[in-house]
Amino acid sequence: MRIPISYAFGMEDLKVNVKTLDLSSLKKLNFFKPTGELLKSLNLAYFSLSRGGTSGAILNASNEVAVQTFIEGRLKFVYILKVVKEVLERVKPEPIRGIPSIVQSDKKAREEAEKVIKELEKK
Repeated sequence: MRIPISYAFGMEDLKVNVKTLDLSSLKKLNFFKPTGELLKSLNLAYFSLSRGGTSGAILNASNEVAVQTFIEGRLKFVYILKVVKEVLERVKPEPIRGIPSIVQSDKKAREEAEKVIKELEKK
C-alpha cells in the first residue's frame, strides 16, 4: 500500500522501499472475466478514476464506512456497493490541492455514507 498512498499524497517521485514484482517467479497465473458484484465494484472504481481529483478518497471512505457498518450488523452485505455508488453520485470530487483537500473529501464522504445508511435502515 505504500505506493498507492504515495500517489494519493501526490508524491509520485517518493522513493519507497518495495520489492519489484517478479512475474517470472510465478508458476501460474489465472485470469478471468469479472462478472456480477466484482464487475460492479470494478465499474465503480473506473468511474472514480474517470472523475479524478479526490474521487478515490470518496470511494475509499464510503466503502470503509459501509463495510464497518456491515461488520457492526447495521447494514446487509448486499448494500455495501449501493452505499458506495450513492455517495459517489452525491459527493462532488475536488481537485487535489494537498492533504487537506483529500481529508475534507474523505470527511464529506463519510458523513454522506452515514446518511445513505440511515436511509437504508428506514426501509
